Amino acid sequence: MKKYVLLTVCLFASVSLCGKTVDVHKYVNPMVGTGNGGNTFPGPVWPMGMVQPGPDTSLVIKPHDHNPNDFSQALDYRSMCNGYDPRSNILLGFTQTHLSGTGCTDLQDFLLLPFMGAYPTNDTKRFVAKMDKKSEVAQAGYYAVTLPEHFVRAELTSSRRVAYHRYTFEKGGRVHVFFDCQAGSFAWFWMHDPNHPRHRVVWSQSKIGSDDGSIEAYNRVSCWNHEREIFTRIEFSKKPVSWCEVPHHSKPGRRYVLDFDVAPGEAIVAKAAISSVDFEGARKNLASDPADFDFDARRKDCENAWNKVLSCATAEGDDNAKKLFYTSLYHAYVQPNLFSDVDGRCRFQDVAPLGKIRNKIHTATTDVYTTLSTWDTYRAAHPLYTILTPKMAGDMAETMLEWYDEMGKMPKWQMFGGENYCMVGPHSITIVADALLKGLTKSSPQRILEAIEETNKRYNGMGRGKSYYDIYYDKLGYLPCDKCEASISKTLEWGVIDYASMRVSEIAGNEERASYHKKHLKNYRNFFDVETGLMRGRKADGSWRTPFEPYRQWPAKGDWNDYTEGGAMQYSWHVMWDPEGLVELHGGREKFAANLEKLFTDNTEIPADQRTGECSGTIGQFALGNEHDQHVPYLWQYAGRPDRTAEIVRELCTRYFSDTINGICGNDDCGQISAWYVFACFGFYPLNPVGGDYVIGAPQMPKITLHLENGKTFVIVAKNISKENKYVKSVTLNGKKLDGFIVKHSDIFNGGEIVFEMCAKPSTGK
Repeated sequence: MKKYVLLTVCLFASVSLCGKTVDVHKYVNPMVGTGNGGNTFPGPVWPMGMVQPGPDTSLVIKPHDHNPNDFSQALDYRSMCNGYDPRSNILLGFTQTHLSGTGCTDLQDFLLLPFMGAYPTNDTKRFVAKMDKKSEVAQAGYYAVTLPEHFVRAELTSSRRVAYHRYTFEKGGRVHVFFDCQAGSFAWFWMHDPNHPRHRVVWSQSKIGSDDGSIEAYNRVSCWNHEREIFTRIEFSKKPVSWCEVPHHSKPGRRYVLDFDVAPGEAIVAKAAISSVDFEGARKNLASDPADFDFDARRKDCENAWNKVLSCATAEGDDNAKKLFYTSLYHAYVQPNLFSDVDGRCRFQDVAPLGKIRNKIHTATTDVYTTLSTWDTYRAAHPLYTILTPKMAGDMAETMLEWYDEMGKMPKWQMFGGENYCMVGPHSITIVADALLKGLTKSSPQRILEAIEETNKRYNGMGRGKSYYDIYYDKLGYLPCDKCEASISKTLEWGVIDYASMRVSEIAGNEERASYHKKHLKNYRNFFDVETGLMRGRKADGSWRTPFEPYRQWPAKGDWNDYTEGGAMQYSWHVMWDPEGLVELHGGREKFAANLEKLFTDNTEIPADQRTGECSGTIGQFALGNEHDQHVPYLWQYAGRPDRTAEIVRELCTRYFSDTINGICGNDDCGQISAWYVFACFGFYPLNPVGGDYVIGAPQMPKITLHLENGKTFVIVAKNISKENKYVKSVTLNGKKLDGFIVKHSDIFNGGEIVFEMCAKPSTGK
């Protein structure tokens, strides 16, 4: 009992939370975003826990039936990213790991499926079961569904490092649990490549313990993350009476059926732990939980952990408003995930320049996290962590620095300890710089600057590298569209990174590096086309890309696209570190406002072959559903039009967020869009995500109290807020009129109260 009490205290302490715990997990609906390309999953997780158990279903539209050039089906063929299609009633089984909201797929490891009846021992067909969709329940920390043909109620929950399954059989007799090493996701692009091998598991070993029927298995997986290594140990509350191996269509990865004898209404509980290191790591992770199989106790622990996290912000309003707010906050804390074993070990992997895999076992002194989707989450999710859970935010920054220690650079998109090089720019630089500026890192500014500079050098062609950087970005002041793919997106993303690098250089006292990065902060100006008010591709000789197609989001055949997952209409506003300079570049506030208005009012229809499915959640050409646009509503403050910020934020919150499976307007991308919604409710947003300046918007709830880790509270009040009263008449901070439209991180950290006086008529700024 003493061991269990101590364990519980340690688990709660590890998520670094404070404030009074309130039973708010009941407002969370994990089904939100499972449809419409939101790609969340409904399985129960511990807040940023190591395992993510959940149901995997068949797809209503099979992946191989898709034409990759048919963008009308883009959201459907990517629905496999979370393993779950809410329209399907065909259950493949329950796997132990999932991604939340990503646009590419991986994980979904080590499948379990309970069933009854005879089964073939010489058939390679996949085992499946029909779900009673009406019986499906998804809550924070709990998932359940009935499989009527097998008379079984399947329930899932989790602790910080262990997944728990409970299978209650209505009828007694001989029952079975199917275990599949080979099951899991395929990279979506493999589906259209007839020459690519279909084996996601490239090496596997497994065994069933003769003493207790426990399962130990190891897979080396090649999917989005190449050569990923994962180990598991699974134990059952009851020893199986027998087991056998069943054949599979591919050699790697075994499949077993375990047989049990149960009485009517009896349950079998399985608990599964994973490790990136070895079997011993999985065993230790499993042993870190109580030795019993008390599913209800673990479910209660998980609910309490979520109450603790969600109680960091006490939101007031009607039940629907609370559901939207707390579900968004929940999704922001599903990922990143704890990665280090209880003994501090984890495996870091990277692809070396010659194609060899760097593979190192790392022992950490603090919690190590993975699933670091930095291009997405540097914008709002990580700034949110610095407010609500700063210790956790600091641990994430230290994770990126420890990854640098092993790999010689900080990660770009690190998933299950491995780099997949997805998206534009190594924004671990941005995240670590912000954590340093807010005093959340243990490492010295000098060590952080070293890691930043080495990271800047090492991303050759996939981020910042010598071939692009020295020849073009540094000397020309931009990346030319005839020499570099995504030239505009990369140049603009590197501007944020240069700003972050400059700020760290200043703190480290390195004036030379600070000056070096500072000179690049105006590089974005070299793309600005005065005639269109947009960022236009430029060649190495200085000439413009011709013809200029501002609505094209997908490149013409045989051409490079100048943008990433968007076009000129979306990416031309990506100057987060210098909004005042962007206003000046447009010719002043009035011209800037006019050009910005075009973004939100231009409803030009884009041909299907020029459109990317990433640009969803639209108002005009603005697209909330992809990250490059998410700060743009707050640029209206710099145009002297806070009324437009209020109007657009309210419209986006009303149109694109709901308590339904389609309640997120695009890939949630590891909680980024959900974090955007949380900030929208706060009434301010980290337009520049480095340094802690938050631009005033318009709150969406009457009152939110932030319970800070330092014991202080920051209260956000929206007086007279209603459907009609969406505009901000005035703002006071601690009883004094706010000077300007910026709230600083220190204002929040020191505690206090910000009061928005809401009204029904718009007012302009200074």
